[in-house]
Amino acid sequence: MSKSSKVEHRKRRVRQHIIADISANHVEFFALRKGFSVQRIQNDYGIDLQLATYDAKGYIENGWISVQLKATDTIKMRSKGTAVAFTADARDLRMWQKEIYPVILIVYDAKTAKAYWTYVQRYFESGEGKLGKKAKTLVLRLRAKDRISATALARFADFKKAVQDHAEVHVSHL
Repeated sequence: MSKSSKVEHRKRRVRQHIIADISANHVEFFALRKGFSVQRIQNDYGIDLQLATYDAKGYIENGWISVQLKATDTIKMRSKGTAVAFTADARDLRMWQKEIYPVILIVYDAKTAKAYWTYVQRYFESGEGKLGKKAKTLVLRLRAKDRISATALARFADFKKAVQDHAEVHVSHL
């Protein structure tokens, strides 16, 4: 048996798997620096990471921030470099819109090691995105200035806090 035929019978780590892990590491780096904790979701059905936040004294805060990562070697810049276009599966978008806590979609550009984000529920509630009932995909436009950083992670925590403040008045578990 030739050397090459032995190799063909083994599983192979492909580029997409590598950049997917790098994208998670990129977000984890900033989350950990911010003092958050990160859980990678093993069985991914539309959410890759769950972020837990902590107050200034290190006490855990209620709720979480859900993150969906998309890594690519071929980022699509639009509007003279002010936006990143990303085609999302409508099934995921419909699910994310119904989540109580913030869902953050992050598109990672593996060539430049930059990651762009959008707050999914806000994206749709603001009217930026419209998802038809029969749509299978939707092109989202993430603002190029919305890059992953410690500041961005702090904003995610603020989004979560705003949801909680609103929910305290309106949610009942009766």
